[in-house]
Amino acid sequence: LELDKGRARGQPRHAIARQPGTRQRRVGQKVTRRGHHHGSVQLQLVQVASGIARPSKILLTGWSYGGYLTLQALGRAPDLWAGGMAGIAIADWGLMYEDQNEGLRRYQQALFGGSPSDLPAEHRAASPISYSANVQAPVLVIQGANDTRCPPRQLRAYPVREDGTLGPVTVLHDFGPWRGIDGMRWNAQGQIVATCGSAKGGPGPRIAIFATDGAVVEEHPVPAGDPTNCSFTGSDWRTLFVTTLDGHLY
Repeated sequence: LELDKGRARGQPRHAIARQPGTRQRRVGQKVTRRGHHHGSVQLQLVQVASGIARPSKILLTGWSYGGYLTLQALGRAPDLWAGGMAGIAIADWGLMYEDQNEGLRRYQQALFGGSPSDLPAEHRAASPISYSANVQAPVLVIQGANDTRCPPRQLRAYPVREDGTLGPVTVLHDFGPWRGIDGMRWNAQGQIVATCGSAKGGPGPRIAIFATDGAVVEEHPVPAGDPTNCSFTGSDWRTLFVTTLDGHLY
């Protein structure tokens, strides 16, 4: 516990992602049902017992993995906090896995010992969204509009100005709560061919073809698995290959 200008600061035991050598220690250290939020809870109890803080005045805050710990503690120990602020936080491990790149997917597999499809119960238990109904204190969640790990599920267009900078964004298609685009290519007609959707809900896993204004021209279901990348090949470049999260190739 560190005191700095009248404020109590502490570091939960596992909230050490930015310290040298931490990545090597944490890869392979599985996320458990018990969760890492207990470090925040223990710190709160120490502060209160030592007379440093009053329970009704403690604001919990953190960014990135610290934001994840903030949301976990707010949902799993809801009566201990006056409020919370979480920045670029992990809220749903399963949802994040769908949208992040392959390198981060492998890292997440190392943390849990498997993917969300392999270990669904473990991923749900470790996701703050599973405990959102328990939250009692007001909470501010700040997420980046350009977060590549949890991007907005939209098809967007940006005009390119003469100086090379981008103009105001236009949302061509909004996928709402369902899984958005993972892979994307242009076809010979100048249309957008995209892999999107999930077997978990909504329109399902599919190949969607969009006009440049965002209108859906065609949709073709993917037989199994959530589609990821796609690429045209063949002598006439008219054959589309598609990969899926569970390792299929079509």
